[in-house]
Amino acid sequence: MEFLKVKENDTKVVFPLKTISPSTISRDLEIVKGSRLVVSIFVKTMAPDSAIMLKVFDRFSDSVDPVQILLIPCDSVGPVKKTLIDFHSFVTFEAEILTGDVEFSVGVSVYQNMSRDALFDTETRSPFVVAPSGVIETGELIRLIGGNFESGPLPDVTWLTNNVGSGSGAVVNGELVLSTGAVADSIAEVQTANRAEFVTATFNKAHLAIQMEDVNAPDVIREFGVFDPIQPAGLSTIQDGVLFRNNSGVISLVRQRGGSDVEEIFENNFNGNVAFRKSEIVSVFELVYNAGVILFFQNRRLVHTMRSLLSVAYDTVHLAVALRVENINGNTAVNTLKTRGFSCSRIGTSSAQPDSVTILDGDGLLKNSPGELVSVIINEVGVAGATLELFDNIAAVGVPIISLDLTNDQIPIPYGRRLNNGLFYDTSGAGFEVVVNWR
Repeated sequence: MEFLKVKENDTKVVFPLKTISPSTISRDLEIVKGSRLVVSIFVKTMAPDSAIMLKVFDRFSDSVDPVQILLIPCDSVGPVKKTLIDFHSFVTFEAEILTGDVEFSVGVSVYQNMSRDALFDTETRSPFVVAPSGVIETGELIRLIGGNFESGPLPDVTWLTNNVGSGSGAVVNGELVLSTGAVADSIAEVQTANRAEFVTATFNKAHLAIQMEDVNAPDVIREFGVFDPIQPAGLSTIQDGVLFRNNSGVISLVRQRGGSDVEEIFENNFNGNVAFRKSEIVSVFELVYNAGVILFFQNRRLVHTMRSLLSVAYDTVHLAVALRVENINGNTAVNTLKTRGFSCSRIGTSSAQPDSVTILDGDGLLKNSPGELVSVIINEVGVAGATLELFDNIAAVGVPIISLDLTNDQIPIPYGRRLNNGLFYDTSGAGFEVVVNWR
């Protein structure tokens, strides 16, 4: 087998410019040295309704079947460029011409490690930067929710689970393993009980270490990201978020709003310079998001940027971290989704300064989103029977998180309590003056 040898800082023509009728052509390359492969295809002319599919395969050895690591579909004239940063020494380029004649050429350039000189993101004015390699650089992370998995059952105070059919979740050797079991249409889901508070003018970053065994298995959906599949009682039913989805081997990126998919981008249309790579080993997936921009990373490389410019991306940016696996179409095979931990952090400032209100009587809504109850100060005591109740909600519903007798002098009461839904107060009696601080 004759290989086209390409070494560091080389640029070589893989397929010279010529017109090819419907067929499949291929060429083998040996990457002598280098760690970044830039693949370029230029389509000069093509017949109506024609298309070309350029594929790149890793060739581990003669005894192992090649593994596809890049797919570039082209159905119009012009250039397309993609970057690979994870490949072996031997690769195969394959061009499949469909339907009609296509005049095209393909080239490849090999470089050393990419520069890590950071570039400020002038579009989003974000408090983080993305290097040319797509690596996110940040000076400060404040973890809001999530964590690792040690041993024993999941504490239901911080984690929520939902199992349907033979679905189950268990912590095994430092991993949370979600399994469908062998019953048709079974589901296993887990999500954080709390939501990651979003502060305007910052970004949140979700981090998930995920393993998908049998990544191309049919009739199974695996999803993970910042979304709300369980809809627990006591939390507002948001059903918003963004997530990675593997539906029977088909990879897509999804934005949900009001319980429905409002945007789904498939792998062939990802706009990052680094191709997404399906793998059965543990990969790190990250989502960096605010109200209008979502960046999707795989192994710290930017694979796609999603923008919602005409309206906010979702009804709330206070999101939970979740993952789920579901057998569909009557599938009875045992399918799993594993994680070594997931969390969501804020990039940038820790929070806003506290807001305050002086309460003399009645009830009212102080906050309609997640946050923190900071403190309560009783300035003036009330008459007999005067009380204050505070609710982690947008109305006086459920069990109050705080119940205070306002007839006794008290020193300022610090709380530092997480709020998942909002903050509502309800009082009885008269004659008191109370200050509530929150953020």
